[in-house]
Amino acid sequence: MKQDHTRKGVNYMNLYEAELQKMVRGIPFIQRYTLAGRTLLGSLDKELRVKISFVTTGIAEHYDALKIRIINRTDGEVDAHLVKFKDILLHGKNIVIDEDSDGPSWGLKKPLQSDYIKITQFLHNYLSYFAPEQEETQDIDRGQTM
Repeated sequence: MKQDHTRKGVNYMNLYEAELQKMVRGIPFIQRYTLAGRTLLGSLDKELRVKISFVTTGIAEHYDALKIRIINRTDGEVDAHLVKFKDILLHGKNIVIDEDSDGPSWGLKKPLQSDYIKITQFLHNYLSYFAPEQEETQDIDRGQTM
């Protein structure tokens, strides 16, 4: 008998994928990416990759944080950072995805649009340190770098 892995029309693993997409939307440093369950794998440049995953920090099947890894294709891990949602969001708001027999769903507090904006800003700022540098333009009239 084929098991139905949907609840309210959302595939269990697609909830994680949909949430990761919302969190990285608009970040120009991620040139392309693939979603695989609780993980997003993307390219920052020819050599650097980013891996962003939902993780637990103490309670099984209680995803309350993101683990961000920067990986060099040939040399391996460059950096890794674990950040809890409550550390990013105002006033320590703790949002979590709980996974139970019905599948994953946001716990008691669901993220607001403002929460997604804060998470995206955090990821943007963090990834900007590893993204390829943009060419500087020079204002010829003033001789200043812009």
